[in-house]
Amino acid sequence: MELLESGQSDRLECDDPTIPVDRSNLVLRALDEIRTRTELPHGFAIRIEKRIPAGAGLGGGSSNAAAILRFLESSFPDRVDRGLAGQVADAIGSDCRLFLADGPCLMSGRGEHCEPLPESVRRRLSGQPIWLICPDFSVSTPKAYSLFARGDFFTPLSQAQAAVEGWTRNAGACWPPVGNDFEKVLALWMPSYSIVLERLNALEGVQARLTGSGSALFAQVPRYCEAAVTEILHNAWGDLKLLVRTLLE
Repeated sequence: MELLESGQSDRLECDDPTIPVDRSNLVLRALDEIRTRTELPHGFAIRIEKRIPAGAGLGGGSSNAAAILRFLESSFPDRVDRGLAGQVADAIGSDCRLFLADGPCLMSGRGEHCEPLPESVRRRLSGQPIWLICPDFSVSTPKAYSLFARGDFFTPLSQAQAAVEGWTRNAGACWPPVGNDFEKVLALWMPSYSIVLERLNALEGVQARLTGSGSALFAQVPRYCEAAVTEILHNAWGDLKLLVRTLLE
C-alpha cells in the first residue's frame, strides 16, 4: 500500500494474473464506496500478493477489501470508523463484514449479521485440529449459485436456527449440526465431492464440510486419522493447491 499524491487515481496490481484489477475488484469497489460517503485526501497504489486461492469459497476477495477498510480506519479515523466500514462491507459483498470482526462469529442473513461466538463455545473449540484443503481446481461462484437457485437445496431457516441455537446452548459439545447446502449442488455437478466427503466423514473422529460454494473443504482431523485422510485426498485429487494444518484459536 502506498499513498499517492492528491488527485492521482488509485492503482491496483496483483501477482495472480487471473485476478481482475479494474473497478470490479472488491478492493477498488471498497474505495469507491468509501468515497461516496466521505472524502479521502489521497489515491492509493495497492499490490495484492494472492495467498488465498480464487474460486475456493474462502472469501479471498472479501478479505482483501476488508483489509483496505481496516487500513482506512486506522489511517483516517476522523473520516472512517467501524460503522462506516461495516456499511461499505455490506454494500460490496455478503461476507465482507466477517473479516472486520475480531474472532469467530455466527453469521446470518446474507452474511451481514455477525455475532461473536459465546465464550463457552470458543473455549471448547479452541485447540481443535483443523485442516483446510483446496484441490487444484476452482469452482465458479456464479455458476454454483445459479445451480443452487434452480433446485430445492435450502435447509429451512427455522430448522437451521434451531440446530445452531441448540449447539450454542450445549457449548459446542459436538461438530455444528448444520451442513452446507452447497454440498447438495456439488453432488450433482461434481460427484467427486460427495465421494470425498462421504469417505472422510466415515473415518472415526473426522468431520469434513465444504467451504462456501467450494472448491475448498475444511475438516476436523484427529492425529490418528491423518494418514487415512491424506490417502483419500491423494486418491481423489492428486496434488492439492493448498493444504493447511492448523488449530482453532
